[in-house]
Amino acid sequence: MEFKGTKGDWIVNLKHGLETDIFCEDIRIAQAKHYNTGEGDWTKNDPIREVGIANAKLIAAAPDLLEALKSAIPYLEQHSLSIVLEKAEKAINKALEP
Repeated sequence: MEFKGTKGDWIVNLKHGLETDIFCEDIRIAQAKHYNTGEGDWTKNDPIREVGIANAKLIAAAPDLLEALKSAIPYLEQHSLSIVLEKAEKAINKALEP
């Protein structure tokens, strides 16, 4: 199976206090929202903002993580690491299934 998503480097763009965008060139891939319940402020020290930024970074890394995992499959098969292989294949299928 082939990745059918947006090709290219996915980059985190810290837009403002309420959301963090993930772009590939001029295309917005996703938006990690980080709203709170009204408590706290929207400063750089807000823990909800930090969580939102961490989520955005994980989303931006997804294509690279997928490629790394796919490249590990032959090694896992060769060394009979069936438990790890099963988890890797499950994650790849989750990412690539229609």
